[in-house]
Amino acid sequence: KAFTNTDDAGLYGAKYISHGAGHFSVDVNGKKINIVTCHMWPQAYAPNKNTQASKDANEGNYFREYEMKYIVKNTVNNSKYANEEYWLLGGDTNSRSPHDEWFYPATTHPTVYLPHKHILENTNLKDVVTDRLPKDKTHFMTSTYGSARIDILYASPKMFDCITNSIVLMDDWLDVLGPWEYYTSFRNPSDHRPVIVDFKF
Repeated sequence: KAFTNTDDAGLYGAKYISHGAGHFSVDVNGKKINIVTCHMWPQAYAPNKNTQASKDANEGNYFREYEMKYIVKNTVNNSKYANEEYWLLGGDTNSRSPHDEWFYPATTHPTVYLPHKHILENTNLKDVVTDRLPKDKTHFMTSTYGSARIDILYASPKMFDCITNSIVLMDDWLDVLGPWEYYTSFRNPSDHRPVIVDFKF
């Protein structure tokens, strides 16, 4: 099932999902694996409100929280899936996790954590990186070419127990500047690094 811009207006007069999301399932050795993908609103301002006042009010963060609540309500926390134990939820969240709060400057506004706080406080999902590795600078893995870990994958307890390895991939192949003259910080093939997770059933 794809979650796209619906006909209904939501927060700030925008649609529920700005860049799309999806809920898919695959069968692996007789186990149904639910996979939820997302790409959250990317701006500091809210949809339909490209103003400095909107940025100052952190409305982009509130809209990302709104999107995440909608996604979680319709997938992981939906009563029709109550008996399903294998879940993955992740993607480009354009927001930081409170698990990484120790790493970010004290000036980071707390609203930046809202989408992930909703997941951590309202589901049983676990972060496939920070719930497995020590929280220190040696193990911190940015998923961008700056210092932000915003591409985050969560797993339900049964899925989490099947993990054998989880990393944010950093290598020379991913560090080549792309040919885009208009945005020189993009890398080829992407401006984000992949999160790689190995599972053994």
